[in-house]
Amino acid sequence: MKKVVILSGLLLALSVSFAAAQGINLSLNDCGIYGLNTAPALCTSNTGLALSIVGSAIPPAGMDRVVACEGYIDGQTDQAVLSPWWSLDGCRTAALTFNFDFLGGPFNCNDFWAGLASGGGGISPVHTGPNRFQIKLVGATVAENPIDPQMEHYLFKVNIGRTKSAGTGLCAGCTDAACLVMNRLVINQPAGVGDAVLTNPMYGNFVSYGAGNILGGCPGATPSQNRTWGQVKSLYR
Repeated sequence: MKKVVILSGLLLALSVSFAAAQGINLSLNDCGIYGLNTAPALCTSNTGLALSIVGSAIPPAGMDRVVACEGYIDGQTDQAVLSPWWSLDGCRTAALTFNFDFLGGPFNCNDFWAGLASGGGGISPVHTGPNRFQIKLVGATVAENPIDPQMEHYLFKVNIGRTKSAGTGLCAGCTDAACLVMNRLVINQPAGVGDAVLTNPMYGNFVSYGAGNILGGCPGATPSQNRTWGQVKSLYR
């Protein structure tokens, strides 16, 4: 009987540790602790990426029919209002792209989608300040698959390019510092099965760009109004 009690206690402890480990990460170039947290302002060229932001997560147990994920990243700059460079739905519309394909790496976390997901996203003005914005994205696949609760999984890349950062036709504000925070990640299953809403950061849920002073420090981007993005999700289910 004593052995049974001890074994039960160990199993409970293990289950608690796995449950406590679930959460989200946001890093540059790679997942979690394998990525970077900060990037310098790169304003001398119009080619390449200013930021390649990787979202990853350890999900809760019991997610056996995963078909999609939604990400909500809140941004804040060190200026009073968003500059044209950070107005990613205006002066630099083509600078914001989304990717759910990790077949070509990096390889430090698990590639859950295995190249089969597609999706997209966009930017919306926030409701909490003129120097804030929110990036919304969704990636989805036709197949339903279980997601391992004991592994960290790559889920998306948000790429911000360097177009119109220098020379003729530039969009002013490339040197504005910014903080980008993933406050919410939703792992979706078919309707009625149950989704998982993750808000707890594991190693870190924010990245910063440039060397300015973000009011309140980074993460200084508080959540804007998270709204159901059903119209976008319906495109990929």
